[in-house]
Amino acid sequence: ERRRKLEAATIVLIEPGNTEREREFNQQGENIQLPTEGGRPGRRGQWIAYDLPVSPEGETSLVVTWFRSARRPRTFEILVDGQRLALVELPVAAKAEFFDTEFPIPAALAQGKTKVTVRFQPAGDSSIATLFGVRMIRGRMPR
Repeated sequence: ERRRKLEAATIVLIEPGNTEREREFNQQGENIQLPTEGGRPGRRGQWIAYDLPVSPEGETSLVVTWFRSARRPRTFEILVDGQRLALVELPVAAKAEFFDTEFPIPAALAQGKTKVTVRFQPAGDSSIATLFGVRMIRGRMPR
C-alpha cells in the first residue's frame, strides 16, 4: 500500500543506470561510476546533479534511495539551486539494506519554478553515498 501511494505521488523517478533517462534530466557530475549492490545499479561520483521537476501547485519532496553498509561512513550535502537542503550523515551500519530518505523542498526554493537543480556533493574529506534512486514527489512520503 505504501509503495502504491509513493508511485501515485511521483512526479519523476530516476533509476541509475538508465542513461537515456539520466540524460533527459541533465545528469552532471565528476568521476561518475556505476557500481552495483544487491543486483541494483547505482550512481557514485565526486559529485552528481540532476535537473528535476517540482510541483508548481504545492509541496514537493525529494526521496533518495541509498544502500546502508558496513563499509564506511559518508557525509555530504544536498543542494537545491545552490542552496543547502540537507547535510546527510550516513553512519556505518550493521545490517546491509536499501532504504529511502525524504527531504521536503522548502517552498522558497521551488516557488515560481517548474524545475530545480539537485546536487549531491561531499562535505569535508568524505564522499557522497551511492544513489540507487532519485525521486521527486508531490507532498510528503507516504508512511
